[in-house]
Amino acid sequence: GSGSDSKAGARVADRLRRLRVEVVERAFRAFCDAVAVALCPENESASLAALMRAHASRSLLGTLGLFLRNRLLREEVSLKEFCVRALSGAIEDAEDMESTQERIARLGGVEICTSLTQEREQRVVQASLQLGIAMLEGGHEVVQGLFYQHWQERSAQSFFRTMRHQLRQLRARLEQIDAAYDQQAWAISSRMRRRTAERKSSSADVLRRAASGAASTVGSRRKQASSVFSPFKRLSGSSGAGATERQMSSSDARPLLASENSAASGFGESFVSVDPKARESSGDIEMMASESAEERMDRQRFFGEMLPVVEYGIALLRFLQLLCEGHNTKMQNFLRVQDTLVETHDLLSDILALLNALVRSSLVSEATVGLVVQTCATLTEMAQGPCRENQAALIQNKGALTLNAVLRGDFGLQPSSTVALLDAALELLLSLFEGALPGSLAPKLVLQELNPGAVMDVMDRAAWSALPGSDMVGFKCYALLHHIGEGAGPPGLRVLKRLHERQSFEHFSRIAGSIEVARGRNIERVFFPIPDVCENLRDQSKEDLLWAVNRMTPKESLTDFLFRADTLVHEMEYRDRMSKRPAYAFLTRHAMRWRNWSVVCSAIIVFVTFFIEAPEDLAALHGSIIANNTTRPERSDIYDDIRGEWDCYTCDLKNVLLLIFGVLQVIFCALMGLEFIVSSIPLLQHQYRIDTARREELAKSQAAFRFASGKEDQLKATRLAEFVYLGRNFLIWYHIGVVVCAVLGLVENPFFYSFNLLEVIVRSKDLRNVIFAVTKNGKQLGLTIILLLVVIYYFTIFGFLYYRDLYVIDDSIFDCDNMFMCFISSISYGLRSSGGLGDHLLPVDFGRLGYASALSLSVFNIVFFFIVVVIFLNLVLGIIIDTFAQLRARNQSISDDMRNRCFICWIQRSKFDDLKPDGFEIHIKHEHSMWHYLFFFVYLRQKDKTEYTGLESYVDECVERRDVSFFPLHASKALLESSLLDDEVKVEDVRDEIVDMSRSQNAALGAISGKLESLAGTVAGLQAKLHAFERGEVSPRTTSAHLSRDSIPSPSPQPRAVPAQRTDRGTA
Repeated sequence: GSGSDSKAGARVADRLRRLRVEVVERAFRAFCDAVAVALCPENESASLAALMRAHASRSLLGTLGLFLRNRLLREEVSLKEFCVRALSGAIEDAEDMESTQERIARLGGVEICTSLTQEREQRVVQASLQLGIAMLEGGHEVVQGLFYQHWQERSAQSFFRTMRHQLRQLRARLEQIDAAYDQQAWAISSRMRRRTAERKSSSADVLRRAASGAASTVGSRRKQASSVFSPFKRLSGSSGAGATERQMSSSDARPLLASENSAASGFGESFVSVDPKARESSGDIEMMASESAEERMDRQRFFGEMLPVVEYGIALLRFLQLLCEGHNTKMQNFLRVQDTLVETHDLLSDILALLNALVRSSLVSEATVGLVVQTCATLTEMAQGPCRENQAALIQNKGALTLNAVLRGDFGLQPSSTVALLDAALELLLSLFEGALPGSLAPKLVLQELNPGAVMDVMDRAAWSALPGSDMVGFKCYALLHHIGEGAGPPGLRVLKRLHERQSFEHFSRIAGSIEVARGRNIERVFFPIPDVCENLRDQSKEDLLWAVNRMTPKESLTDFLFRADTLVHEMEYRDRMSKRPAYAFLTRHAMRWRNWSVVCSAIIVFVTFFIEAPEDLAALHGSIIANNTTRPERSDIYDDIRGEWDCYTCDLKNVLLLIFGVLQVIFCALMGLEFIVSSIPLLQHQYRIDTARREELAKSQAAFRFASGKEDQLKATRLAEFVYLGRNFLIWYHIGVVVCAVLGLVENPFFYSFNLLEVIVRSKDLRNVIFAVTKNGKQLGLTIILLLVVIYYFTIFGFLYYRDLYVIDDSIFDCDNMFMCFISSISYGLRSSGGLGDHLLPVDFGRLGYASALSLSVFNIVFFFIVVVIFLNLVLGIIIDTFAQLRARNQSISDDMRNRCFICWIQRSKFDDLKPDGFEIHIKHEHSMWHYLFFFVYLRQKDKTEYTGLESYVDECVERRDVSFFPLHASKALLESSLLDDEVKVEDVRDEIVDMSRSQNAALGAISGKLESLAGTVAGLQAKLHAFERGEVSPRTTSAHLSRDSIPSPSPQPRAVPAQRTDRGTA
């Protein structure tokens, strides 16, 4: 405006500086309302204003004050930038980020981002890109759909033209800065070398340095200049410790792992020692020290120009990556080809051209490595899913050749930067193989442009490196070489053979897992690094899963495996968390040792108790009880004399041994119980929640519980039900009994120590089956015993009423004085006697009892024997024996299933053994290992969902729905590949047969058509002559003769007909 307006604005700004924070807040609130009204319709402006005010933090208020003080309200560019950054801040500071992203996108954020990215001012464009990134962060599908819908409804021609122009301009700007850098670097390096040479006192040293400078090539001068000029680039000179390290072979690198400098020394030729002494030995420190203030300012000015360009490029590529986040196939294809637009702009090719320019123009440095990594990440996201069209475009545009240059290049980067660069390049290469169909040409085309030896060298150096992330780089090399080897035919097999000869192959084969996933009709092999937490999976847990999983049908077995996998995953994660605590680690590490020592102590104590003698008065007392039928004394009176034997522990050797091993037994049992409480009780509680959730899911017929969702607190399980569930567990009562009996053995009686001998049941699976045979059908067995007692009670009634005098032990002792005594005697003697109750009663005496009474007593004894002893006891034994037989048959079936059939694909052993020796063992260990599937579930839990590949996203969705369709049921990639040639031969044979059949059918159809044509002509002639006869033009005789001679063909000779026999109805 005019000068007066400027003065007025300055006065307003001076007053605003003195305003309090409350006034600024009110100004910001009014400003947000005005911006919301300008950006949105009237009915939606309040929502947008509330979102912007929610971001009214102190930093934003400071921005507003600066905005007002500098009179920037009149500048449209700054106003746009401020509004867009306010919206981005509102998204970033929101508690519910997903809903805020969708609300701002629907309130006009998509239109704002699309329109402002076409502005001329770079800061406005960058702010709009940040708004788009904020709305799309996390791969928001709804916001992606809004962008796609907006570009479909309104012409996005200018937007994509602008995106393509910005990508090309970014590439040109980087090349321009690089060219200027070359000139400045040459001048700076020349001055530094000259100044360093002049300070040397020795003339011989001066002459030597001048000669070496004159003999150096242009490329070496540029490398030396870059190492001095850029504070971000690593030195890559050939002198000192760096050259010594580069000359080391892979075998010499092994001791380097144990050295202190191994973490700093990277892998690859671009990594040299970061030891300051090595830098000093190369002379570069002296050159940097001689750098003048003017040269330092030139260097800072250079990077001041480079870094904003790199930041803008990263924001642009990140925005394009988030548009495809989550494998949005429609957006992936739309960024390559815009079918609805008049002019198509292939952004995929432009991004690949940018990567090619960065790599082949030597623009890769510490200042630009972030841009290179982001470029690879964007291309990876555009290809994953898989998006087969984008994969084909990357391969056709020589993308593998560019990435081969990245793997083989020496860019002089820091070790961490090189790891990040190689990781991004390898991830992009792996995305080209995702979803490859059998017989695909992609592996062969990539192999033509990629050097497998360079990939193997990177893998070898990664194996011996201690840098963070180096194992992941080596693993990706391992997976890439396997994909090439399995899909590239005979050349790929040669690559696999070379891979197996590498020293690092064994290392990565141990940490790498592989599974096969069925997606549609295609079976894909997935390689993944086995997480460290999987080391906590115990062998006992594996054994329990193998024997407990349902194996009735393929679908039921795999579904049950998914549910049980959640328990094992939780167990591994829990043990991994607890292992970081020293006390838990101590208990679990020596848990088996506590148990072994406890059993040893129990055995020693039992052996010592064999030498304990009962007092003489106890034997006399016991005899008097039997003889005189006196009352049994109190228990404490009986054991007082026995306890007197070991009350004085120093009196006898056996008492000393009982004391020592008793104390040890208490300690070991306490450690066993403590270890069980901290390691097993939480797992049992989690198992109860999982079982409860599964029952609810089956009852509601819907997926109510996501795999490892962490929402156990939402389950409707009461504490009482959980306590009852834990009370059914035998191990809980066993450990309680062990501790209690150990304490009682120490303070009360050493015979309590014998309880710990039940450890043999815990350790032996066969003995557990014995117990299980009795408890499995416990309800049926209990009901049978109850019925047995009822039947015995009926017999007791008859015995009490009619034969009470016959219940005699001796002449003076009767066992049936009352009904209760009679019932107990009937049970005791009736079940224990081989002949039933009749063996206990007085013998049948016809003379004393009479004929009728003796006969009735005989019938009573026989019926009791037949019903109780023969039928009911055999029923009880039969139930137990049948249970044993069922368990034996089930165990035999499970054992045969584990030996002869794959759990994942349910294919028999013979089919794999026919391919090659030990084919089944290789299959279940490396191709369809159920433990690798379990480890893959752990890998998915630990990986960020936004980093999933297309196949990983597919498996995660299937697991969440409890859908087992991703398992390769009745299919195996090895069998498919082995039968591929046979199938091709069969197809060729079938094709030949079809051709022959078609030819014969065509010939037959031609003959039939000819005959039909001749017959049609004959019919037409007959019709014409018939019409002529009807008009009287031809006499009947002539017509008949003519027809018989010309028209009607002569019939073929027929066999003479047999004269028909006359019947009652006439002539046949």
